[in-house]
Amino acid sequence: MDLSKILPWLALVFGFSGWFKVFLDHLSNKPKIAGQIINVFRGRADLGGGIATTFVTYPYIHNLRKNSMHILDYRLRVEIEGVWVGVERVYGIENAPSFTFTTIEGDPVEVPEFSKKLIYKKDSPVQHGVPLHGWLVFAGEIEFYEKRITSYELTCIDVNKVEHTIRTKTDHMNDLLMVQFAEIRDAHMFRR
Repeated sequence: MDLSKILPWLALVFGFSGWFKVFLDHLSNKPKIAGQIINVFRGRADLGGGIATTFVTYPYIHNLRKNSMHILDYRLRVEIEGVWVGVERVYGIENAPSFTFTTIEGDPVEVPEFSKKLIYKKDSPVQHGVPLHGWLVFAGEIEFYEKRITSYELTCIDVNKVEHTIRTKTDHMNDLLMVQFAEIRDAHMFRR
């Protein structure tokens, strides 16, 4: 057996194994955010520019990788009759003196300390094995209130401006989980 023929191959294998580990470490350090939208309360509100359809969204997100990452911003799109339409995020909702939900029948739905339960007010990173959940408020055209929405797509934009997309069909949303996670005091739900 000639070592001069085997040593270059062994050096090549060991050399690539080190680079392979570097590559795997690089991949595992990139955040990969996943999750689902637990529920969306659709309603109508006067947000200063006229009546709009509101989408009060409750996402549940986590990081599939072992690092942690803060989310900078969120975007929401809704699927109406097979077409995806973007809606605008409502900023500063935590400054509103009150935020009241009512059902279609007019019954109140109480969410204690709503402004403290906004997902971006928790100041927590999205971590592996530790879920981050809370409220987000979006608004769209008033006509969206009457439309049949089949899916929601939430885009989480991390601090490195990398976008992570989560899609949830309306028939995969869970009213009972919504009541549990959001600590809602009345189980009446809005339209999806």
